[in-house]
Amino acid sequence: MVVNTSIRYAEGAQGTARNSTDTVRRIYCRTSADAAGNESVRCFAVSAANVSATCVSALPAHVRSAQSAGDASFIYFTWDVNGVCQSIDVLKGSHLEPKAP
Repeated sequence: MVVNTSIRYAEGAQGTARNSTDTVRRIYCRTSADAAGNESVRCFAVSAANVSATCVSALPAHVRSAQSAGDASFIYFTWDVNGVCQSIDVLKGSHLEPKAP
């Protein structure tokens, strides 16, 4: 899990964060919609060193990318100086650690 606030990116595997021995690491993206059908996404990450980052976006492509994540996905996101997501990448693959039972 990496959270780099200097160049504004965060990345990590959800399964690896969930299975870590500490209670600090986490990474996720949350999507939501209001009554008018406006959708948005908020991504959040915390490293083992307790460095955190978040970004928000209402771009439909960002929302769709975040919605494709599963509980064992690798998430990479970037943001601008205002905390607006610039990219949200989701990777699913057999090489990623699944969430332990």
